[in-house]
Amino acid sequence: MPFTKSASTILSSGGDVVASDLTVDGTTVTVDETNNRLGVNTDAPLGTVGIDGDLFFQPTAISTSHIYTNGSLDIRCADNMKIATDGADSVRIGRANTDACKVFIRSGGDNSLVVTDSKVGIGMEDPSEALEVDGDIQLSPTAISTAHIKTAGSLDVRASANIKIGTDGADSVKIGRTNTTAAKVHIRSGGDNSLVVTDSKVGIGTDAPTAALEVSGALKVTNVTAGAWEASDVAILHGGTGASTAGDARANLGVAIGSDVQAYDADLDALSGCQSGGAAALAALTSTEIEILDGATLSTTELNYVDGVTSAIQTQLDSKGAVAGSSSIVTVGTVTAGTWNGTAIASAYLDADTAHLSGTQTFTGAKTFSDDVVISGTTPQLTIGDGDAEDSMLVFDGNAADFRIGIDDGTDTLEIGKGSAHGTTAVIKVDSSTNCQVMHNTAVADGEYSGELAMFTAGEDLTQGEVVYLKSDGKVWKAVATASATSRAIAMCVAPVSADSMGPFLIRGFARFDSEFPTYTAGQTLYTPEAETSGKNVPENAAPDTDGDYVQIIGYALSGDSVFMHFNSTVVEVA
Repeated sequence: MPFTKSASTILSSGGDVVASDLTVDGTTVTVDETNNRLGVNTDAPLGTVGIDGDLFFQPTAISTSHIYTNGSLDIRCADNMKIATDGADSVRIGRANTDACKVFIRSGGDNSLVVTDSKVGIGMEDPSEALEVDGDIQLSPTAISTAHIKTAGSLDVRASANIKIGTDGADSVKIGRTNTTAAKVHIRSGGDNSLVVTDSKVGIGTDAPTAALEVSGALKVTNVTAGAWEASDVAILHGGTGASTAGDARANLGVAIGSDVQAYDADLDALSGCQSGGAAALAALTSTEIEILDGATLSTTELNYVDGVTSAIQTQLDSKGAVAGSSSIVTVGTVTAGTWNGTAIASAYLDADTAHLSGTQTFTGAKTFSDDVVISGTTPQLTIGDGDAEDSMLVFDGNAADFRIGIDDGTDTLEIGKGSAHGTTAVIKVDSSTNCQVMHNTAVADGEYSGELAMFTAGEDLTQGEVVYLKSDGKVWKAVATASATSRAIAMCVAPVSADSMGPFLIRGFARFDSEFPTYTAGQTLYTPEAETSGKNVPENAAPDTDGDYVQIIGYALSGDSVFMHFNSTVVEVA
């Protein structure tokens, strides 16, 4: 056997090889004396024994290989763990003995799947039955539309609380079997014959109904809306009339017309509509009082004019003198109606909360206008703020989002942005030195774009994501790198545009169109395409390399599905 050792002498004694660091046949077997480690096919073992390759057991004396340990055995891996993937006849986990040893199969909690004492628990470690589940059982058939629970014998479904069948909007709930031989279906809540369905008949209190519905016991009916009574007359004692005709029924009940009750009279029917106590009041009227009312010509409105009058009206009128003229009225109570016929009331006599049509006025508190506000004049001006050290802004209250324009006093900056708070989601900033900042959104969502746009007329039908060049006819067409005239891309179409129509085009900025773009890699350089991809000439991530093609950098990939477009004017011909 060849041995190699670099630093000390290999000693042989009694057939044993004694060495510190040792290598056998290259790296087939290595001994790391410093760390007391053995390596197989590796000279840098990370554990007591490090193996680069498979561990294969080839027993000859017995048919089974074993791994033993005097303590616990913990098998770990940094990636997937597979057991019996090469067609093993059987896979067994656990021990074969008389004492039940719990076997846990975990994928989440400790009790994902537990096997103990010939019982299986799901979501629990102490199953009391052959299979016990703590949670729901979901049946999801794929090959057929219906899931089945079958047993060779009887099936007994029990619960210590409620049993619910078809509670999640089932199209139909069927109990019983479909066949030619009638199988009785018992629905029990008390006795065996609470409700029995057999041979298309329903029995209540009986399991052998002879009619469509047979009830053994008292029948209580709250409301019958249709049908014909075909049984014998119901006795008065049981809530009936004891008769089969209306006349006989009234006679039996003691309400015969003409003898027991007054026959119908139209006047009596009209009196029955009086308010409570009205009929009694009419009955108390004397003939003199009726004659007074009979001769009256006033209306109800006119009669109501005297409501509240407690003394002679004429006497009260005589006591009222004419109002003498006066140059002024010192005190006037609340005026609830009438028309002002005097001169216009001067602004000086209106309170501070009333808007005046002339002069300077200061309002306090919030004011709401329900219609348009128009500011006119030679040099109309709307001023927001009073020069104090405070933020001021004009807020647009939208349905889905708010927007603002105003001054951030802390930074002396004019902001235009989303929301109603300065310093957040700003789009444009102008500082006191007139420096202007325009913030573009780089994290655009699918179908969105952000940047500088231009409106061009399309020479052909264009869709989102396609890059275009400007033709001599003043229209934009699909840019293609195969010819000089068509290779100089200047913009990207960001919305579908029909031929000879005007639409928006991104000349610099960010865009994302998942259904149009191929899959890019972040940081890739993007070029004018050599040809269309799936019928669209979107940016390519590979430079054109055919003789006569023209290479132009038009942007960069931000991610797998978003781009930053920056059209370089430099174009290089491939030769």
